[in-house]
Amino acid sequence: MVVSRGSALGQNVTKNTTCSPSQGPCFDREVFKKNLQYLTTAVLPEGWKLNAVVKWEGYGTGLQETAAVAAEEGHSVGVLYNDEVAAAAAVTPRPELASPLNIGDLELASPLSIGDLIKAGKDTNTTIPIHLYLYMHYDGAWGWNFTTPKQLQALVDQLDKRYIKVALVDTLDKRYVKVVGFMMHLNGYPDEKKMPLSQQFLQVACPVAASLAPQKVAVHWVNSDEALELIPKPNKRYGNYRMQPVIPAVCNNASNIEYWARMGTAIYGSYVENYADAAEGSGPGTAPVLRWTSKAKSVGETTLPSGAVRKVAVVDLGPASFPAPSWWSNALVFELANSTSTAGRRLLQAAAATPAAPGTGEDEDDGEEDEDEEGDDDADNAEGIAAAAPDRFGRPPLFVYINHQRLQLADWPAGNGTVILVDITHAETPVVPGDEVCLLCEERPVGSFGLEVGADEYNMALCLRGMGATEGTAYDDPNCKPWAKVQQ
Repeated sequence: MVVSRGSALGQNVTKNTTCSPSQGPCFDREVFKKNLQYLTTAVLPEGWKLNAVVKWEGYGTGLQETAAVAAEEGHSVGVLYNDEVAAAAAVTPRPELASPLNIGDLELASPLSIGDLIKAGKDTNTTIPIHLYLYMHYDGAWGWNFTTPKQLQALVDQLDKRYIKVALVDTLDKRYVKVVGFMMHLNGYPDEKKMPLSQQFLQVACPVAASLAPQKVAVHWVNSDEALELIPKPNKRYGNYRMQPVIPAVCNNASNIEYWARMGTAIYGSYVENYADAAEGSGPGTAPVLRWTSKAKSVGETTLPSGAVRKVAVVDLGPASFPAPSWWSNALVFELANSTSTAGRRLLQAAAATPAAPGTGEDEDDGEEDEDEEGDDDADNAEGIAAAAPDRFGRPPLFVYINHQRLQLADWPAGNGTVILVDITHAETPVVPGDEVCLLCEERPVGSFGLEVGADEYNMALCLRGMGATEGTAYDDPNCKPWAKVQQ
């Protein structure tokens, strides 16, 4: 199941190498470079290596573009599919983490794949560097469930001794696989289990890694979420505080261990949480690498199809276009599946069960959006999604930012998505022609946009760039057909 790719740029992608967000969603390489530098100098512990995860077409932002910048900054990259390895190899010599069977690169090895890796090494007379995968991957039994170093050492010894071929010509020993790293993935585990499991992983992996000295061995369990959780208070966002992982003495005593952090979401600044103090437009944190802005063309009153009279800002997005209606058909399903608490799911279910009131043209309240208490993300999602149905004024649950204000669209996008009307009736800061309109920026990154239409950040980015959503994710993928292919 491969992300669809082609040499043609997507419908919304700017063709110039410089990011021009007013022309449509574009990748800002300088922001991406600063994100990588920030994470390595201010977040990761000194000496740690960053593995930039660029699978799924660089989380939708462009695989070759992101891999090239990562290579310039001296980082390895992580990919998933064979064609991703080929694309990354064109711009970097170090596609160091791949799966499965991309011969010549580092491979993730599990009980499910080790036999194929050994066979591939034998068939090609190649020694394949591998990272042994321990424990579960979300709900999948990907890895070896070892609880002691002795168990892992036995596997490594078996791989060293059992699969030896003596070449007939030069009598040199040839291994078909070579263990160069140990990995686990904490995502999918309940929070209360993450610390005990990471400690178990290190207690198991480090003694075996030390036994392979002087060979350098990668040990990695930290991803974007884990890095965020490990930053100490008072700054729980990506602040100028380095991670403080608890490393057992058995690991610290091994000079050949290289600690890696595999980072995806954080390097792209996909969510507001990645960028502290986003409402003020300033860090510290990692900023969104996918940018899209426009200008308010005019302002005035209009009568909505519901009969409601609202003050609106007219925004012309051309040559780009707002996502077509088919995109947000899965919004409620997505939010129900990914709400962070039982209370949040109940709010969303209640929103789904409550039909939208018919538009009366009159404000039954003050018309202003309710401000949620700090941290009440579930309530915000329930109000923002509302079962992907219009409110009583006929307004869709879609938003943009103008003058640091989250403002709702007054009506469904028009002109095949090239024109939007933004409801500014109760904007605290007046909106005037020429004001910048944020569709993708620090206040509204691609992951936050995705929550509105019911997609994870990489599928949202893929769709915004005119490419198909990747298959095989845990979420309902957006039906991201372009407007021209949507029956009106």
